[in-house]
Amino acid sequence: MGIPLHMVALAESVIPVSARGHLRPVNSLRDLRVIADLIELCFQDTLDLDGQDYLRELRSSADNTRFLSWASPLFDNTEDSGYVWEEGGRIVGNLSLIPIQSKGRNCLLIANVAIHPDFRGKGIGRTLTTTAIEYARRRKLPVVWLQVRKDNPIAVNLYRSLGFRDHSLRTTWQSNPTLPSLPVPGSLRFGPRRSAHWPEQRSWLERLYPAELAWHLTVDWQALRPGLRGSVYRIFSLNYPRHWIVERDDQLLGAVTWIQTPTRSDPLLLSLPPLANVEAVQTLLQQARQQLSTKRLLTLNFPAGVADESIRSAGFSAEYTLIWMELPLHS
Repeated sequence: MGIPLHMVALAESVIPVSARGHLRPVNSLRDLRVIADLIELCFQDTLDLDGQDYLRELRSSADNTRFLSWASPLFDNTEDSGYVWEEGGRIVGNLSLIPIQSKGRNCLLIANVAIHPDFRGKGIGRTLTTTAIEYARRRKLPVVWLQVRKDNPIAVNLYRSLGFRDHSLRTTWQSNPTLPSLPVPGSLRFGPRRSAHWPEQRSWLERLYPAELAWHLTVDWQALRPGLRGSVYRIFSLNYPRHWIVERDDQLLGAVTWIQTPTRSDPLLLSLPPLANVEAVQTLLQQARQQLSTKRLLTLNFPAGVADESIRSAGFSAEYTLIWMELPLHS
């Protein structure tokens, strides 16, 4: 199932939750379609292609009655999937729980915090979130993560009031329909990646795409590696990424990887040294787009403020910036 990227829609105050409502675990046998409808209502103005694909998969899962019937003992009212808030027999709030890895440890990500507009300001989002935190505490997980749009100050302030602290900012970029024509500086060489580039490329990728921040991206390390083992893996996994590099005087200045997906957009993974070269980034992204010759939308998830102008000059627009927040629970 696809994973949404930035779904947190709530407006909370100190008003206690309604006595008529109650919280319960998600029941995947009957709640998925209602949850999809609630998420769509709450995020209709900000849903990106990933979010739309996620809703489509949610509804497809809800319609797969044969699988749901077989899986009933596994999914019937377990806390592992998340929680909903019911009021008057109607689901008006949702919070999803997603297991992720952070520095080799099992952790938890809070996602899809959606409160129906007619029921905001009652503390429902706060109650859902604190319940999720207690769930993580009971399981002795070391940290809880979430991501929230930078332009949603109400949600940001709520999470900070619960003890979450800012970890990092990441911007999602999308390719523009028109590819700019920029001259390639004569000192730069653009071309396919060679095996010798892999150790440096991998080091940069691990720094720019740590597991806890890139769990939703298609980073398949086995498919990215060169050589025989990588080739054999790609044959069996049917995963064939393409790589290009820019170098000057045999010094690697950056690499970019294109990954084809079954969704409506394809991600790029950009790997750069700590001090990125402006011309190298522009050349790398523009020339890679020319090599692809594809009309499909290309997306790039990257640390905010790193090479922003170079990415923009290569024909990309910033769609949104997310604040990644963490709440340490156990050392």
